[in-house]
Amino acid sequence: RELIMEWTPVAERDLTLKEAQQADEVFLTSSMRDTQGVERWDDQVFDPVRPVTQALAATFAARSETDLDP
Repeated sequence: RELIMEWTPVAERDLTLKEAQQADEVFLTSSMRDTQGVERWDDQVFDPVRPVTQALAATFAARSETDLDP
């Protein structure tokens, strides 16, 4: 999570439930999954084309490959 915020223009902030439910894309970050798009949240199914999530995942993959000990 911290690396995504360091390496990209992503900013973390609190959202209301309503704001979160209106998102076009949702992603998770973790040390085991790197960056992964959320496919479904309750009744909302997200489009499989996730340009923001895909760009973040690509940046994370490229940067973590060159810096083994970030």
